[in-house]
Amino acid sequence: MWCVMERDERNDEEVEKLERSIDSKVRLFVLKAREIENYLLVPRALSKFIRHKKHAGNQGGQEAAPSVEEVNRAMNDIAEQLKPLVIRTRVTHQLLSPVYAEREWDGGHVEDDVIAEQVEAAINAQRAELDRRQEMVKSQIQAVERGVCEQWDTCRMQMVPGEELLDRVCRLFGVRFHKKRDAVRLAAMLEPGEVPDELRGIIRDICGV
Repeated sequence: MWCVMERDERNDEEVEKLERSIDSKVRLFVLKAREIENYLLVPRALSKFIRHKKHAGNQGGQEAAPSVEEVNRAMNDIAEQLKPLVIRTRVTHQLLSPVYAEREWDGGHVEDDVIAEQVEAAINAQRAELDRRQEMVKSQIQAVERGVCEQWDTCRMQMVPGEELLDRVCRLFGVRFHKKRDAVRLAAMLEPGEVPDELRGIIRDICGV
């Protein structure tokens, strides 16, 4: 069995923990990019996609379509606009994840006062964890900002929300990107050399070739 998961805001430590927890019968692939749509951020293919969308909507045909260079420039400009969102989603993922109480208590009959002590202790532990997180909000933001900035120049197209960037670029040129119906269409416009080695490896593993 194979399982392909988007990375979202998971860091390397979380991915490793996930890999250790998965059933040995499952072949797990966690994408390097934030989501599957990030692999569609190819200027040539996106330019072609916008041209087809405009033509289908009678918006001027091929002459009105943006060039590859215009699409590439728009992608980079919008990626910069999305940088604060990348930082915010990473911070919220780390600090606003659920805080679960310890509930692995002994079975059998337990007196009411013991139950009360156990529940109060669990609540206090949760409160302490939330207090700890609150105290580190500013330092966590700074740490995430440093990490994002260190990787930004080379990895921005893997880090931004791919679906959001695609739709913003399309809107800039008068069309929309709708994930459910457009992702397959855009993917079909990729040339073989535009498919990343990472995805090629996953496909080969699944297909056994």
